[in-house]
Amino acid sequence: MPQDPQIQLIYADRGDDPDSKFFGMGRSPQIRVGEVSPATLSENLSRLCAAIGTAIDTVDLRNGNFCLSTFDVTVEITGSGEVRLNRRRIG
Repeated sequence: MPQDPQIQLIYADRGDDPDSKFFGMGRSPQIRVGEVSPATLSENLSRLCAAIGTAIDTVDLRNGNFCLSTFDVTVEITGSGEVRLNRRRIG
């Protein structure tokens, strides 16, 4: 029986080093290669998109003479297929 197709992920594993998560310090990350099922990734992406959609529905897109027409969202996919918003500092 053929195996379900998997999506290959290349990711940096920082292990259990708490400093590397909060301060960007600690041991160097190890590059790992993993696989995640399309179903898992699809479920996690769908959950994130639904949450973002709910948030947008509650926002007044017009403010004075300005109207929000687009915005960018950056996500991070973990080695287990978890999808997280990626915070990017502006300014």
